[in-house]
Amino acid sequence: MREMWELPEPSLGTKAVRAATVIALVWAVAAVPLVLWLTLRTPPAAPPPPQRELSTMERAAVHLAGQELSTSPVTLTSTVTSAAARLEVEETVDIARGVSVGQVRSGSQTAEMMTLGDKVMLRGNAAFWSTVGVPTSEPGWIEVGDRLGAIPFPLRAAIAALEPGDEARVDTAPGDGATMIFRNGTLTAGFTGATVVSLTADERTAAVTPPVSQLRSRLAAVAGDAPAAAGTLTGTSGALTVAAVPAPPPAEDTPEP
Repeated sequence: MREMWELPEPSLGTKAVRAATVIALVWAVAAVPLVLWLTLRTPPAAPPPPQRELSTMERAAVHLAGQELSTSPVTLTSTVTSAAARLEVEETVDIARGVSVGQVRSGSQTAEMMTLGDKVMLRGNAAFWSTVGVPTSEPGWIEVGDRLGAIPFPLRAAIAALEPGDEARVDTAPGDGATMIFRNGTLTAGFTGATVVSLTADERTAAVTPPVSQLRSRLAAVAGDAPAAAGTLTGTSGALTVAAVPAPPPAEDTPEP
């Protein structure tokens, strides 16, 4: 029983009105600033395109880089993987002379490498050859062709693509902020300033560095005095063998005077 001095309890309708009023006030406090911000804010700028055309200076730098690679030796470090082997290749290439020298690592073993035009030769010990499944102890040069994979980096194709045409582009947001990424067809080249530091061609990537002086000397020696004969790697992966170096022809007898 309600005492005489107690106020009567509000009706359900009054309670509902009060609740609605409180909710409206809370919504106004929270929503009005949000609505004003959405109405008055400046729309964000559209993101830049991932690639753009080359500037005049960039075109000149790419063109000069291609010329430099065509006329001066360069060292390329890359990896080639085939059914026969996984090889770490470090080669110093002189495109103008059509020669290269370097080394090829398979596992913990290393062999010397030399190319003369289209001829690819390796010289290693029996331990090296066993890592690529070749049972031989041939101590001299062995012409391997592409039976262990395409060992030389496709530098000629990369140089040809360093002539920027209408489809050439550069990335607008390079990964480290200091390297310009140039793209032309299937070629990707990384530039620091006007210097090429990486090349990707035929799905193979190579780091590019200037050669050390002794490798320049070796290139000159190879170009002037190539080996006269070499063994030949034959067969297919899993059944590779070495054909020995052919015997030199017999010396002709010098007729007596």
